[in-house]
Order: sequence, then C-alpha cells, then structure tokens
Amino acid sequence: MRAKDILLEALAGYTGTVVLVSHDRYFIDKLATRIFEIGDGRVEVYPGNYEDYRWRKEGRVAGVPTLDDVPMPPSKNGASSRTQGPAVAPENGNSASTASDASKSKRLNPIKRKQMEDRIHEIEEDISRVEAAIGSLEKEMLTFVSAEELQRQRQELDARREELAELMSEWEELSQTLEAAT
Repeated sequence: MRAKDILLEALAGYTGTVVLVSHDRYFIDKLATRIFEIGDGRVEVYPGNYEDYRWRKEGRVAGVPTLDDVPMPPSKNGASSRTQGPAVAPENGNSASTASDASKSKRLNPIKRKQMEDRIHEIEEDISRVEAAIGSLEKEMLTFVSAEELQRQRQELDARREELAELMSEWEELSQTLEAAT
C-alpha cells in the first residue's frame, strides 16, 4: 500500500502526460483527468476521473460529454493546466461546446462535490495546524538562543507562512468552485 501511495504521489506531481491502464479503480480515480473508452471501433472521451466517467455512463448527464464539462486541476503556478486558445476536439463524434454545455460545466456531480467538500475540511484543519506552528515559532523567536538558531527559526517560519499561503489559495479556489456550482 505504501508503494502505491508513493507512486500515486509521484504521478500526480508529474507535469507531462501519462497513459494509465489499470484495474485499480481507486488508483484511476485519483490520477485520471480524462477517461478514454475504447470499443466497437470507436473511442469516446470522458472528462474527469473514474467516478465522473461512471456518473456519465449511468445516464445522469444528458448529451455527449466534452472536455469542457469538467474544470482542469490548477498547475503548480496556480494557472489552469488546460491550454489557452481553441480546443481541438478528438475525432470521436464529440461536437463543439454549445451554450447549454457551458451551463452543464458549472454543475458538479455529487461524488465530485463530496470530494471537494472533504478536501476543504482537510485544508481547514491544515490551516489551523500551520497557524499554530507559526504562533509557536514566533513565540520561540522571542527568546534569543543563538544567531544560528534564530536563522533556522526564521527559515522555518518563512516556509510555514508560504505553506499557509498555498493552503489559503487552494481553500479559496475550491470554495469559489463549489459556490459557483450551487
């Protein structure tokens, strides 16, 4: 299990393209941003992870799925990982997005909503933990021990503040996405 978690983390951090073939639904659900269904001489592209694919296959979304139906995860620099400019649709029968497709992209399926809500709660706990660590470090810095120790504490404080800023940014982005979907 630990090796699988390490592999998941490494692949999630990889910025290139990975073609993944697996029987492990959890693994696919955590990594996939698009599912390609191959059969009957056709390839159907479903945006999102495995749960999104199952949700669409069960007929809960009318119409042909497109990549515009699911927001892409942000890249490390905070920008959307989807490239700007006109999208090129794969030759599998998917048509260009219409105004009705755009309104569908604002809705989240219940599984995706629950995952986002759970992540928001995790982030809130992490924010509390990091804020407590910052307070503790600031308190420690009031007592001078040595220049080296003060420098180490300052570096750790800077790292904690950067971590806090990243968590706050992710929390804000998820909150806005959930709010826009309601």
